Amino acid sequence: MPTGGGGGGGGLSTVSVTARLTGNGTSGSPLDIAGWPGTFLSSPFSQASTLQPSGSNDIAIFGFELPYALTFANIAVFINAADGSNNSDIGIYSQAGSLVANIGAQHISSGNQVVKFATVQGSQTIVPGLYLFAMTSAASTLSLYGGIAGLWIKNLNVASSTGGALASSISAQTVSPDYEIPNFMLY
Repeated sequence: MPTGGGGGGGGLSTVSVTARLTGNGTSGSPLDIAGWPGTFLSSPFSQASTLQPSGSNDIAIFGFELPYALTFANIAVFINAADGSNNSDIGIYSQAGSLVANIGAQHISSGNQVVKFATVQGSQTIVPGLYLFAMTSAASTLSLYGGIAGLWIKNLNVASSTGGALASSISAQTVSPDYEIPNFMLY
């Protein structure tokens, strides 16, 4: 994107992509790219596999890279097997392990379809970087359809949850490439 150093005012001198920019690129007038942040992200969708935590109250994580700032308030997932009797939670962690967004512990009774949930945190904007899609359940019934795609980490038992609710934080994660990711959308 930016390729040049600033002139006397500290701003950019050239941009190597077609974009509508506003601002001078200085601290008093930062650059803003028209149309950003984005408002939709989708993992590759397929029914190639089913994914679930390795056991009751295990937190499973699947790493994905967010290439742009994203504003979202909802998470949608393609549920394979639902569990209307036990609490489950789905959410997003930062690479450092902080819970960014989640749907809250609840019974998920609709299976074999895409189900949409509002996040407990409401609308927010997250910056580009590495993130973790996460899921947990008080039982071992809930599973999501997943697709084959490169991801930076997969761990089906990274931490424990209580009562089917994602923990407020998990340990920081490092890159360990893998290939399966649940079907999910942030919007």
